[in-house]
Amino acid sequence: MHTLQKIGAMLVLAGATASAFAGDKGARKEIEAQYRLYAQALINKDVPTMFTIMTADGSFWEGPKGPTNTRSGLEKMMRGMLKTTTFEHVNPRIRRFRVDQNTATVDISNLQTGKMAGKGGVIHTFEYLSKSTDTWVKTPKGWRLKLITATGEYMKQDGKLIYSLPAPAKKP
Repeated sequence: MHTLQKIGAMLVLAGATASAFAGDKGARKEIEAQYRLYAQALINKDVPTMFTIMTADGSFWEGPKGPTNTRSGLEKMMRGMLKTTTFEHVNPRIRRFRVDQNTATVDISNLQTGKMAGKGGVIHTFEYLSKSTDTWVKTPKGWRLKLITATGEYMKQDGKLIYSLPAPAKKP
């Protein structure tokens, strides 16, 4: 192969690689914005906005012994929980981000703090950390959350650990 052809081939390869990384960066930026939208909606108790980030057929999987919850089931659960819970801080943090064309896989941890009413109306503080692997898909309306796979969580109430769950055995 002629030297100029080799250089041209390397430039094409470099351009394709740079375009792929630029796509990754654009996808990550959009998905980070979606997580921020969800966090603010949770603080504001705005359930309809929370679920604009999710596909219509989105779901949540809690592992082999836990349920698979549909989007409508999640919405119902959130409406019930928000009657007695106020979120003060919601901090989603991307730990790992991978994108392959129209699918992105995000390992995320989400630290949430706030107050919740217990038995007899007693107000408790809480700290909740969830970890999940989230699958996002590219849609005509942008990136949307398709599947949340729980990988672990813990909850503290009034500073005391209430529970801690390990990662599920395997994905659905």
